Amino acid sequence: MAGYKDIATKIYEDISQRILSLELKPGISFSENDVCEKYNASRTPVRSAMQRLADKGLIDLLPYQKTRVSKIDLNLVKQLVYARSAIEDRVIRDFIKIDDPLLIEDVEHLIRKQQIVVNNEESNIEQFYELDAKMHRLWYESVGAIPIWDYFQDSIHYTRQRRVDIIDHHSMQVVIEDHLKILNAIREKNTDCIYEILHEHLYGGIDRVSNNSELAGYLA
Repeated sequence: MAGYKDIATKIYEDISQRILSLELKPGISFSENDVCEKYNASRTPVRSAMQRLADKGLIDLLPYQKTRVSKIDLNLVKQLVYARSAIEDRVIRDFIKIDDPLLIEDVEHLIRKQQIVVNNEESNIEQFYELDAKMHRLWYESVGAIPIWDYFQDSIHYTRQRRVDIIDHHSMQVVIEDHLKILNAIREKNTDCIYEILHEHLYGGIDRVSNNSELAGYLA
């Protein structure tokens, strides 16, 4: 029989994934009893899991109230995008210097796969997100900057903001158009326009979410 620590870990990991994938959307409330019932677990492992989730910033434990999935910290997201826009500009410039046709072909292939997802009437948000992340990761990996990419990926607030952005099918198409602009700049070795394209690409997601009355409710 699994000990309560093992049960707590399983509950923590499952709820974490459900929050990051937006199955549990920012701001939604639930109780300790809800968790006990869903996972058929006693209060001890459930409380342990929920404390870990709170420590990670995934949920807000509110005294005498239901627990709430944390909203997306917009200020933190803006700070990360500020840093990423400057760093990724340098990353893509260095990627251009590598001048490897096979790597450029890999980028093009990933964009084509993104378009296939968008063309599907039942567009898969998670699938599109993973393809988007894989493409950006390729640039960082090619120039030896994976730890920096992982740092951005590890932000629960930034990760969720990017997923919330592509809830809107139109946003997926805008993201692809941005990717094609970056790809064309890479092919043409046009480093002068990289920062401007990236700035529009990265801040565009923030603007789309902030200006959508329904999605803006997920922000803090």
